Amino acid sequence: MPSGPDERWRTVTDASVVADALTAAETSGNFLWILLDNPDDDAIAHVSELLGLHPVAVVDLRDRHEAPRLQLLPEQLYVTMWDLPEDGHATDRLVTVTLVASDRWLLTVLRGPADGDRLEAALADPTPPARTPVDAALALVTDVARRCAIAATQIEDDLERLEGDVFDPSITEDVRSVYDVRRSIGRIDRAVSGLAAAFEAAEGDLASLAERDPDRGPYLRHLVDHVAGATGVTEDQAKALDAVVSSHESNVSMQQNRDMRTISAFAALLAIPTVIAGLYGMNFPNLPLLQADVGWVVVGGVIIVLDVIAYVVFKRRHWV
Repeated sequence: MPSGPDERWRTVTDASVVADALTAAETSGNFLWILLDNPDDDAIAHVSELLGLHPVAVVDLRDRHEAPRLQLLPEQLYVTMWDLPEDGHATDRLVTVTLVASDRWLLTVLRGPADGDRLEAALADPTPPARTPVDAALALVTDVARRCAIAATQIEDDLERLEGDVFDPSITEDVRSVYDVRRSIGRIDRAVSGLAAAFEAAEGDLASLAERDPDRGPYLRHLVDHVAGATGVTEDQAKALDAVVSSHESNVSMQQNRDMRTISAFAALLAIPTVIAGLYGMNFPNLPLLQADVGWVVVGGVIIVLDVIAYVVFKRRHWV
């Protein structure tokens, strides 16, 4: 069985043993961390009944698409947030993490391509210190926000490379890379902006949490600032990527125009001998030079001269 943040904690990952774990935790005075990875509705109903969860929390725990929010229920803290999958640049969908904390236990429900080991590692050295289940819940929220900020920072390297490629005429831009970065930025932005909106809506609840424990106040302010900073970074990255995409589209349009000019120029060069040959291929007995012995040489020379003149004109206009 995995260990908790410290010796005061007991962690369970199986809904069927929660009843015994609750009894043991109450007897020993320890905290209980219930970590459920993609549980079914029966497991949610069983654990909710044992913990006496608020009906609002029960409904949301069953919802696999709950939007991020933070709410201070009677004797319980409820948090829903979106986390990134293990690979911040993967195409997997976001992980929904739901936290319900009371005075004695912390319930964590994961939905999607979740990684419970990563959450356990976050509580091995938590910030803020996991003195209570509420502090542990805030530590998990802080870890998710930090991970989103790190992923956003890593995207900066890809974004700078794309910006360099799109403005370098010697490099052919990789369209797939552009849209892969756009997808990654969009996913991170959804995670952090949803959390930022939840904090903004729950400003009063956050103030209540800080009042209950003054030592918790600096950590809460740091968390809110962390999320706001990550949100600002992703917004700036989205704008920068929009500029890259716009430049890429302009480059494609310009290249297509250059190609069309080149094709038109070569078509004109081929049209000159085609027209002259077509005229002399008609059955008219009085065409110039038709009866001359060197007529074909003169006509051929005229074709070459006209093509050379046309080529020079097109070359000066950079059509060829």
